Amino acid sequence: METDFEAHGLLDGLDGKARVARLELLEALAADGVELDELKLATEEHRLALVPVERILDGGPARYTAEEIARRTGLEMELLQRLWRALGMALADPSEPAYNDSDLEAAERVKAFRDAGLDDDAILEISRVTARGMLPVAATIRNVFANTFLRAGDDERTLALRLAEASRGLTPMLGPTLEHILNVQQRSFIRQAAVDASALASGQMPESSDVAIGFADLVGFTKLGEQVDPGALGDVAERLEELTRDLVEPPVRLIKTIGDA
Repeated sequence: METDFEAHGLLDGLDGKARVARLELLEALAADGVELDELKLATEEHRLALVPVERILDGGPARYTAEEIARRTGLEMELLQRLWRALGMALADPSEPAYNDSDLEAAERVKAFRDAGLDDDAILEISRVTARGMLPVAATIRNVFANTFLRAGDDERTLALRLAEASRGLTPMLGPTLEHILNVQQRSFIRQAAVDASALASGQMPESSDVAIGFADLVGFTKLGEQVDPGALGDVAERLEELTRDLVEPPVRLIKTIGDA
């Protein structure tokens, strides 16, 4: 049975090509299995054109309960919930099918880390730090995609199709790209690490090491921020970071470029 999108208010305020485009997009998403409530929410939040990309990133339909993932992997429910919270995921009822194949595979990797000797606290720490580090990465990718593929005069359907096509082609390359960056950073840390006699005797790496720390300040940056728009101010900060990265050489590392935050 076809849904009357107009009766549900999903075409309100639209006419002409914009109305036709939204209707075609709604029909395509509904045919692809998107529920009416989700379409309503996406419309209210002005992200209907992004729903196809969300579905590409979803990792497949939800088919496993938390209880099933725990049973399949041998991980305790408490650990799984702590991990999902650390990653910023909303917790579902343990008996509700809310997790997909990618969630199951991630849990299986956690089990492999535990079997290799990592304790639960260590795994949780890696998860928390990774989640925090990925937030700005995800935000940057979102902004770059939007600026690259959004065109003046786009309608929702046209934009949705273009973003979905780009995501199908480019998203599979993001994982290997991030993995390469991680490997580069890990090599840098390993080359600076030292395993001395005390580490061998205690079975633990030193909890501290001697470092030298340098600071650079942009004189007048606060005053400049009162005179230019945020985008221009961000460009100045990014230029400082670019110049700094061009100058520093290993083992020097650039820690942050956000002032006193």
